[in-house]
Amino acid sequence: MRIIGRWAAAIILGGVCAARAGTLHVSLLGDDGNDGLSWAAPLRTIQAAVAAARDQGHALVLVSNGIWSSTSSIVVTNAITVRAFSPDPAATTINGSGGRPVFWLGHPGAVADGFLIRDIYVANAGGGGIWANSLGTIRNCIVWGNQAGAGNKQNIRKAANTTLVNTLVTLSPGVTGTDTVDADPQFIDSGAGDYRLLPGSPAIDAGDNQTWQETALDYAGSLRRAGRVDLGAFEALAPDAGPFRVNFTNTLCRGATELEVVFTAHAAGADTNGLTYSWDFGGGHMSGAELRVVTNTF
Repeated sequence: MRIIGRWAAAIILGGVCAARAGTLHVSLLGDDGNDGLSWAAPLRTIQAAVAAARDQGHALVLVSNGIWSSTSSIVVTNAITVRAFSPDPAATTINGSGGRPVFWLGHPGAVADGFLIRDIYVANAGGGGIWANSLGTIRNCIVWGNQAGAGNKQNIRKAANTTLVNTLVTLSPGVTGTDTVDADPQFIDSGAGDYRLLPGSPAIDAGDNQTWQETALDYAGSLRRAGRVDLGAFEALAPDAGPFRVNFTNTLCRGATELEVVFTAHAAGADTNGLTYSWDFGGGHMSGAELRVVTNTF
């Protein structure tokens, strides 16, 4: 899976917290012999906490800050939420060193929430970006640019009873969903780890609004949505806010015969007055305030 985020995490335990009913606690300083009912006696491994939550009827597993390593999948087959302690996903990182998916969710009510998951490559399976083996919903995600041993399952493989909705993904054969987008997400600079969305990105205003998003924050700490939610970890800046930024999109990329391609320029920022659009397709330069959309034949 593409690496998204940064290497920085510290163990932060804000003193001994009173246990909440239905909650088990997990810490890198814990022990799987503890009961996990408070930060004073946390469990050590996430899987042990999930198993205890299942056996004891708890609904929430709360995981402390830190850099965790995954040598096998964390299997959640009950209506249990596994949630990072910090609202900053980068503060609770799980490294997928085991060559297999970090989470295996096998129940409609199973939830993994608030983690930064990185360094996943499943060489001998079909699990590149997401392998949804049974049940569950994939919503408002960008799954793009991943690798897998099965070449036709680079980004996603899912069971028939897994729901895929409002997600940008390079679709694999046989994978279908509702309101999905098959396109380049138009990140600002994915090579440098900048996964914010450029103006004109097909991920902007393409999501499925959920009630919890009304007060939630995105990965950069901005409001999760204003209007219709965007896909991915970052909510794009409003078109009339922030620094000046530009992008262009086009209708076609390749073909076996002559192509007539429509290009559209996208500009955003706090000041976009008096714009002039300039294009050069190799046969001469053209410029003008009216040339936001142009057509060229290749």
